[in-house]
Amino acid sequence: MMQHKSETVLLQVEICSMDRPPVFLEALQLSLEGGHGPFTILPGHAPLLSTLDIGVMSLLRPDGERIYYAINGGVVQVKDNHILILPQGYEEGREIDLERAEKVRLKAETALNDEHPSDIERMEVVLKRAIARIRARSGSDRML
Repeated sequence: MMQHKSETVLLQVEICSMDRPPVFLEALQLSLEGGHGPFTILPGHAPLLSTLDIGVMSLLRPDGERIYYAINGGVVQVKDNHILILPQGYEEGREIDLERAEKVRLKAETALNDEHPSDIERMEVVLKRAIARIRARSGSDRML
């Protein structure tokens, strides 16, 4: 009787953004921050269409390496182990200037702590993006 070696099913991940060429990756697992909270996608996941919040995407490659991305919101579609991510913008964690991200975070926090912040909503978004960039650069998908 022949035995068949079971092959690992991989997720086919496609990231398409207006400001970068498309990226095609394979993954064992993908974690994202959706509009209604964080979620993880594994092979065999049910079809899904979801909004993405500003946050961190974590991708586990077949070789065991974990890659982090700062995502600036967008949409994700999951169907038949193919994941299409359409972010408004994104950066791979290794590309992020941590010192600059920390300065932006401090500036936004200072502006929000003013007695009369002039643009609360914009500063909240700036702060959220800065924190996502810091988390992605630091290799953390945990909230600060």
